[in-house]
Amino acid sequence: EQVGMKFILEDFNMAEAARDMTKDLSITAEKKGLKMNFESDNDDLCKVNGDKEKIRQVVLNFIDNSIKYTKEGRIDVSVRRKDDKVVFSVKDTGMGMTEEVKASLFQKFARGDGARMNTGGSGLGLYLAKEIAEAHKGRVWVESEGLDKGSNFLLELKAI
Repeated sequence: EQVGMKFILEDFNMAEAARDMTKDLSITAEKKGLKMNFESDNDDLCKVNGDKEKIRQVVLNFIDNSIKYTKEGRIDVSVRRKDDKVVFSVKDTGMGMTEEVKASLFQKFARGDGARMNTGGSGLGLYLAKEIAEAHKGRVWVESEGLDKGSNFLLELKAI
């Protein structure tokens, strides 16, 4: 729970953190036959203040979930500056989701339809991602046009 989480705040480069995590997880994606791509704006534009390790957990969770729930195709990871925010995005060609699943996905113990495909996991990863984002005065959300149309998981934090 957020009350028990301790945060060590520092300025860091979100693009660099996401790039490193993408590189670390690309081997796992490639073993599944998935193509993984990373893009970012100039690193100087993508700096945030936060707990780097907690934010890395969110990045790991989003990318790892994309790998788990994408049978074929690609995963595009990006970090972009948008006005006074830095937006981290993981867009995949995976199974997608309905509006009902999207509405409950970031709740405690919620698991999407993919739970049938991948039975591992506690159902807490996305809930913790939301808690971490909100503790940083940011937000997380998911976009999907429906089943079999992929998903896009996003984290938005204030830029510095």
